Amino acid sequence: MTRDTFGYHFSHVDNLDSILESGGLCCDTTVDSERKLVTETADATLKQKRRAKRVAIEPGGVLADYVPFYFASTSPMLYRVCTGWKVTRQAPQSDLIFFVVETGHIQQAGHQVVISDGHPLAAFSEFWPVECMQEKVSWDVMEGNQWNDTDEDSDRKRRRQAEFLVHHFVPMGHLEYLVCKEPKVQERVEERLRAAGHNTPVLSMPDKYYPGRP
Repeated sequence: MTRDTFGYHFSHVDNLDSILESGGLCCDTTVDSERKLVTETADATLKQKRRAKRVAIEPGGVLADYVPFYFASTSPMLYRVCTGWKVTRQAPQSDLIFFVVETGHIQQAGHQVVISDGHPLAAFSEFWPVECMQEKVSWDVMEGNQWNDTDEDSDRKRRRQAEFLVHHFVPMGHLEYLVCKEPKVQERVEERLRAAGHNTPVLSMPDKYYPGRP
């Protein structure tokens, strides 16, 4: 079975101008070397591990050489950032914007892509060629509202954190759209995109965020 599959990369709205100046999403290796990040919300320990974690298939390198996208917007990491659990900085979901790709379009554009079948730092996770995506990603877990581990399935959280990994860089023109939680943030983002000469659509989609959380 084939499907239209979207990938979700989120960042703090404070980082938008830097992203626009770069022309798109850079991998962490580039972001770190060129000091592009304005507001960091990630887990610093995990980011350090991503700089060392080898990607065992072509095009190789380390995880930090890739722009990561989740297959579900409501990821465990989004939950951690909005609740402030073991992250550099807690941020309300309204300050976080999604950069969304359609995975087939990214492949057609010639990007080098690999996938992980779960959190890429987890011991049991593996890397696969993108052609294996439909088989190796747990779509039932991605499409569900809950991802916590249960007695019946003690591996849901790991699988929910599977990643679509694009080597080095994703230009603004290869994004499908941006997502904001609130219309007022949408208006700010649209204004910044217009000023930078980009026409990527910006949508207000609160259903892509955790309900009942700031």
